[in-house]
Amino acid sequence: MNFNFMVSPGNILKEYMESNNITQKELAAITESSQRHISNVINGKVKLTEEFALKLEKVFKGVKAEFWMDLEVAHRLHLLRMESNDTHDAMEIVRKYQLKHIFKGMELSVKEQITSLLSIMGISSVKEIDGLFNQIEYSFHEDGGTREAILLWVKLAEQEIELQNDIENLPEFNHDNFLRKFHMIKNLIYTKDFELAKQNITKFANRLGILVVFYESIPNAKIRGAVRDYHGRPLILLSDRYKQIDRYYFTLIHELIHIKNNDIRKDKYNITLDDEQEVEELANKQAKEFLIDKELYSQFTQKRNFSDEEIIIFSKKNKVIPGIVVSFLQHDKLIEYNEMNHLKK
Repeated sequence: MNFNFMVSPGNILKEYMESNNITQKELAAITESSQRHISNVINGKVKLTEEFALKLEKVFKGVKAEFWMDLEVAHRLHLLRMESNDTHDAMEIVRKYQLKHIFKGMELSVKEQITSLLSIMGISSVKEIDGLFNQIEYSFHEDGGTREAILLWVKLAEQEIELQNDIENLPEFNHDNFLRKFHMIKNLIYTKDFELAKQNITKFANRLGILVVFYESIPNAKIRGAVRDYHGRPLILLSDRYKQIDRYYFTLIHELIHIKNNDIRKDKYNITLDDEQEVEELANKQAKEFLIDKELYSQFTQKRNFSDEEIIIFSKKNKVIPGIVVSFLQHDKLIEYNEMNHLKK
């Protein structure tokens, strides 16, 4: 049997898992490994060891440990043979996709980094990358972001779907049911305890058949969030670009508004960047009005002189954290961006 050894053994493992209906969570339990380790093997971030090959032999009947080790050895030899070829092109890919940052702390050669990149992207050749850009829909202003960084961030976040969601118990998504329960999300984000909020948000979303992934930002992505139809279910990706809880919450509501408006697609991610885009204005407006009553906000902002106490009282009246009120006041140029930031903590 001939394999394309530019594809890591992890890709072959993923195919075996899918054909046997085994999830990452289940394989982790069977092999007494962490879900993170399974994810790293699949994505080529770690080598497939002899010990792990023996464990796989017990999982996939008739597939010997030697099969997995042969794949691993042949794959590594293939990388070594290519090490001296196309050095300039390889380094350009490393630069474009920030691979030194992505694989920081991992002892991966340039070729191994590129192979892992291909695995993350779900393709077998660098030439196929250009065809993936039609999966993301966005519009840049002068923010310095790159489409390569956005695409990579989206694909990295996708690797976390099984790790961060209760896939086994996920119901089918029902839009009418979502509309009936949409208002309940506001209670879950009325807290400054972000870790608690993340857990509650994911559980709530999963019960409605929605997938949610929180993923760290990467250089040059300039992305706050994204949403798409993922195999018949809405998928929301949220970035920690600003590491501010109020921005997390607003972006979450923004993406949920897209779902509410049936504004998600199967073939593309709707990307929320730093800069506002015309196509996003409606979602921004509705997200703001969901969080804070329009009339109450209008009355509150007439005075133009805001104290800490007044902002806290107003936020309690609207059942939002003070940081959200501060962000709206800053955005609407009613206070400077360096004012009241202590209320965001």
